[in-house]
Amino acid sequence: MNILVIAEHQHQKLNPLTVNCIEAASKFRDICDVLLIGSKLNDVLTEVSSLPRVNKCLAIDAPE
Repeated sequence: MNILVIAEHQHQKLNPLTVNCIEAASKFRDICDVLLIGSKLNDVLTEVSSLPRVNKCLAIDAPE
């Protein structure tokens, strides 16, 4: 079973606690998937996809 971390972000910046959640999830599985929900997610998506231990980045990009 894969682990899904729902990322928290604000103003196109990833919340550092999300990185902590990804690290904690890696204690159970080597890699995890991350879900981003919001608008204008390109910068956050790039940041999340560059993190170690992230397998997939899923995004729901909605207009404001």
